[in-house]
Amino acid sequence: MADKFNSTYEPMANAKVIDVVSAIHKRIREQRISYHKSEVIEDWSNDLGKMHGSYNAAYCSRNIVGTTPQLPSKLLTLLAGWVIGITQRALSWYTAQTRTFNEASVSTLNHLCSLEERNFHAFLALSDRLDGLAREVRLLRAAQTAPATNGDPTAADATPSPIKSAGEEDGPYSRSPIDAQDFFFKLQAQFQDESPAIISQLEMYHSMIGNLNPKIPDGKWLDLGCGRGKWLRVAREGGHQISGVDSSGAAVEQSRESGFHVIEDDALKFLRAADSCSYAVISAFHVLEHCPFDYCLNLVYQIARTLKPGGVLLVETPHAGNLLMATEQFWMDPTHNRPIPISLMQFLFEYCGICVVHRVEVNSRPESEHLPFRELELASRLDSLLYGPQDYAMIGRREPF
Repeated sequence: MADKFNSTYEPMANAKVIDVVSAIHKRIREQRISYHKSEVIEDWSNDLGKMHGSYNAAYCSRNIVGTTPQLPSKLLTLLAGWVIGITQRALSWYTAQTRTFNEASVSTLNHLCSLEERNFHAFLALSDRLDGLAREVRLLRAAQTAPATNGDPTAADATPSPIKSAGEEDGPYSRSPIDAQDFFFKLQAQFQDESPAIISQLEMYHSMIGNLNPKIPDGKWLDLGCGRGKWLRVAREGGHQISGVDSSGAAVEQSRESGFHVIEDDALKFLRAADSCSYAVISAFHVLEHCPFDYCLNLVYQIARTLKPGGVLLVETPHAGNLLMATEQFWMDPTHNRPIPISLMQFLFEYCGICVVHRVEVNSRPESEHLPFRELELASRLDSLLYGPQDYAMIGRREPF
């Protein structure tokens, strides 16, 4: 099963495979030009409901023969019962045969309903599988159309140098003497929280991963955008072999000084060069909000490819549901691209074959900043929007597990 699953994530060098799959999908589309999935499901559900209605009517009427009808008068009921009793004794053979026929009819309807239900569920399962195959074809196409680097790891990120006019000399602003990466690194140091509460929060994530059932596979851990190495330290103290990747030279240098194995590289480029099923756990703390969404999509896809079956992806990112975070604090970091709402992150996980198992909202504002009178519904909702959790974490597992 694991080999079969791995093959869906391994980019295929032979384009004919995709051509065959595309031809199959094209043939299916041609054969169902007038097919509308939602309408078929609705019609099928209506037919199934009508069959159930018929079955219920037959079931309720199966013992009518030989029973006394409901009458408003006790005298009429006694007389009717006396007449029916005489009739039953006179037609005892007919009554028994009628009941046998009713029971056989009800049994037949019961089998028909069961068969129709099985067919309906089989149709839904096939439809979902077809959607999954279409998703895999899209991912395979995306993997094959990635820009070729010809073995040069810097080719994908190469940008043309600005063109200078003839005789133009380097002025004070033509080539900035300020190192932008150093500026961003020190900006993060200014606002990043190193409090014991944050370490406790990381230990909570570590405990949640350790308590998953079934257990995660054995293997290496990887932290993308490892920064100063807070998560690296928590994972190493937990007994795991973990390495980090970061594009900031200053962050890499500081992490290495703490004794961690850290590689200076772009996260997506690093994962593209990694083997499939290489890691048991991959984490990305406050990374995705820095990237364009196309990059995020390809990054999560590569994470799914390089995770072992049953492996874990842990992501933490700013909470777009907090208005102060989304409108002010998020933009304190000039490298932020856009916040990612919880529902979008969950869909991104599932689209790439990672099943979400935990969603955790963290980092609420201090109690002193919250609104009073939160026992009132309006005040409570406003307080949650303004001073509620500033970040959220999502933990998912690569299927199957």
